[in-house]
Amino acid sequence: MKMTSRVINPKALTSMYDDFPALNGSELTDVHVKRDEPRLSIKLITKEKPKISPHRWPKNYDVVYLELSFIGMSGLLFDRWGIENIVERFELEDVGETASVRFFLKNQATLTFSCDWIRVESIAYGFIGSP
Repeated sequence: MKMTSRVINPKALTSMYDDFPALNGSELTDVHVKRDEPRLSIKLITKEKPKISPHRWPKNYDVVYLELSFIGMSGLLFDRWGIENIVERFELEDVGETASVRFFLKNQATLTFSCDWIRVESIAYGFIGSP
């Protein structure tokens, strides 16, 4: 997926994935809305391994935990949150001075909004079944 210009710290993703990960097939596990800025933060578990994994990561990891914050969030529409929130389609594009973000999940849930900035909060390896 094409990297948006709205990512504050793109090197966190580009050094591992070359671009913004597609996130299709990922599981959206947490969605938090905060009044600060206002901000929306999400956590995902993806099986999309980086092209270049950090040397300190073990060779046998199964998943990648990704946490993103969307700063200056507006126009939030969120419908049908469920138990298994698997991303069917993820869309991210620059629209003027903002980014348009859209998650369409297999359980018919949707999460759409605009934001001023995107920040990569963390990227960590994991094993299936680990918290």
